[in-house]
Amino acid sequence: MGDDLRELTSEIEKLATWAGGDETREGDVRAIAVGLAETAGFELSDAWGRRDLASALTAAELILERSGKPRREGVARLAAVLASHVERVRECQRLDADGVSPKEAAARLKRHPFYVQKLYTQARNYTAGELRDAVARLATLDHALKGGSPVASDLELERALIELTGSAEAPAASS
Repeated sequence: MGDDLRELTSEIEKLATWAGGDETREGDVRAIAVGLAETAGFELSDAWGRRDLASALTAAELILERSGKPRREGVARLAAVLASHVERVRECQRLDADGVSPKEAAARLKRHPFYVQKLYTQARNYTAGELRDAVARLATLDHALKGGSPVASDLELERALIELTGSAEAPAASS
């Protein structure tokens, strides 16, 4: 909830009411608490990086449901977030190939070492060609969202996530 104590208090009260004295688990909190869109964005990018399609689709849907904005705007925002993330993963993949450690990369990129380590891990789950194709696929999604497709924006996002996440076996088979 960030550092807004009123929002945090409201969410805690909502959870307490919902639980009715029963134990509350992490999954309950995720399902009930509103949370911040930024946090959810990380859930989407982390799921994509793990090649976890079910989690990526679930995260995208939750973000869209909770945003309070028209779905079309939310889809465009998610596409932009994912495109930026893919570019950071590509950059870390190049740095890794050049022998730059995650700690060194964090300093160069002026990012937190934990975050850069996650990017390195995700970069190792995709080939350079897959990441290049991901950039092209995200450009196609962007075009579709700007009127280049008669298909609903959330369906375009789902299609893109399916193609982007792909099978973890694909890189090994082509090596």
